[in-house]
Amino acid sequence: MIIAYDYESFAPNGGDPIFVKAQNVVSNAQRSGIKGWKAMEDSRHQNRYWLVEDILDNQHKKLRQAYYQYHRSGLDAMNENIEQGRNAVWAAIQLLKTTNQVARMSMAVDVFVNTKKDEIISIFEHSSVPSNEKVRVMNAMASIDPANIQQYSKINNVLDAGKGGRGNTNNNDFNPFSTPSSNGFPSGKGRGGF
Repeated sequence: MIIAYDYESFAPNGGDPIFVKAQNVVSNAQRSGIKGWKAMEDSRHQNRYWLVEDILDNQHKKLRQAYYQYHRSGLDAMNENIEQGRNAVWAAIQLLKTTNQVARMSMAVDVFVNTKKDEIISIFEHSSVPSNEKVRVMNAMASIDPANIQQYSKINNVLDAGKGGRGNTNNNDFNPFSTPSSNGFPSGKGRGGF
């Protein structure tokens, strides 16, 4: 699944062949009698079966588009043009929201949110981001992930540098990925967030 999600971030539906292999693993493992491989073992749809099933379900097409949009058009573009990259991340959030509206209790949506939440906050919390962008992202993420609404409120609570905020407010110098790490990604996570 980690490899498939990584492939998704480089090409539209790039993870298809690997997701299908993961689905075969799930099918074979169901005969083992080990818990976590069958659909009806968890009423909240939070097990290995749903991890694969959700991402391959047609209701998740927009979520799969969001993975590519978020990484390729969003994060990868930020090095050249922060605003353009941020707009692409916002477009990915809209795709995520659409998926969440049609696929309630989706483990695939939960995976996206859990791996990208801190990164999304980091991208939009800076004082250089216009207020209207902050509000629309906070509202979207609060509707997708209401359990973490307090964390998303950080997006709109950043103060200017002179008022005890995070520091440099020069738009040209802002890069949400300037935190050093061994692999070049924020928060020490790889491209897929794992």
